[in-house]
Amino acid sequence: MACLQHPDRDQPVYLMAHHTIGRRQGAVDTRITSAEISGIHAAIQWTGSHWNIRDLSRNGTWVNGQQLVPAKNYPLQQGDQIAFGRVGNPLWIVENLDAPENLLIDLQSGEAQPWSSTTFCQTSAILSPACISALSPASGCTN
Repeated sequence: MACLQHPDRDQPVYLMAHHTIGRRQGAVDTRITSAEISGIHAAIQWTGSHWNIRDLSRNGTWVNGQQLVPAKNYPLQQGDQIAFGRVGNPLWIVENLDAPENLLIDLQSGEAQPWSSTTFCQTSAILSPACISALSPASGCTN
């Protein structure tokens, strides 16, 4: 499952099929609170075969030190280094570019992990409505 790693975070940020990064609470998937980050700063999207990043900001997004042209899609590669807001801001490293998967969200910590029937039986929140079918008696999960 595709993910980004930030040096200040213990857990990776798993990417949804259309993942937004920005400052606006409740409007983005990954929030960065720095003043130079736009409300919706950038989007990372699965195309069906690869991941693209698109800058939607006023202050810029950089991949491997090169500023992106706003609103233009750029393919991501494993190991790419992304900076949001300023080229000198902390770097987010592209660690994995596998296709998106359904995620489980820990309601207390906000951390996400890839979904499996084993972990589903141990948690109470599902990100994707498609996972509701896993609640059937045949899934082996009980209350």
